[in-house]
Amino acid sequence: MELTDRQKEILKIVKEEEPITSQELAGRLNLTRAALRTDLALLTMARFLEAKPRVGYFHNPQNSPVWLSNLLWGTKVEVVQSVPVVITEASTVHNAAVHLFLEDAETLFVVDEENKPAGLVTAKDLIKVMLGGIENRELPVKVAMVRLPEDQKLKIDDNLYRALLLLQDASREAVPVVDGKQSLVGRVTRQGVFRFLLDNLSREGE
Repeated sequence: MELTDRQKEILKIVKEEEPITSQELAGRLNLTRAALRTDLALLTMARFLEAKPRVGYFHNPQNSPVWLSNLLWGTKVEVVQSVPVVITEASTVHNAAVHLFLEDAETLFVVDEENKPAGLVTAKDLIKVMLGGIENRELPVKVAMVRLPEDQKLKIDDNLYRALLLLQDASREAVPVVDGKQSLVGRVTRQGVFRFLLDNLSREGE
């Protein structure tokens, strides 16, 4: 399993200062605890780290088992992808807020006329616009959305490891999955990935 530079730095700090809490790690790296959540969860699942409640993280000298590395690199995103919650570019901020509430979703994907993802909107993005005091009933959703660069979209043949990297680097709850025509066909969420990993971790321990 190939680790990112940040994951290597986390392991280095834990080795030197174990036990260390997530809050202390975040302080050392000048990051928030939320920003470290994916890294710590992955390193713990991979058994690079051990976590003890109310104590902190410890280094595990036995490192990652081969099966997990194979799972991350050998599993396609289509195995964990789910149906995206979508709204069009023609929609308003008001419509987006209603849609987000009715679908009980954390992320809305904004698509163009060809069903290609142009950006995404979260509740936090909508709140920023609404708190600005601007009449939002007719305000286009594009003013609130975060645009999606090409390198922040998953392809259907990408593996789970790339999905984890995107979720971590973008600090988002979900990333889009596109087909060969760049049309939106699914989404991969943090919750979906972790559920999949935990299910497989449980089976490995049986």
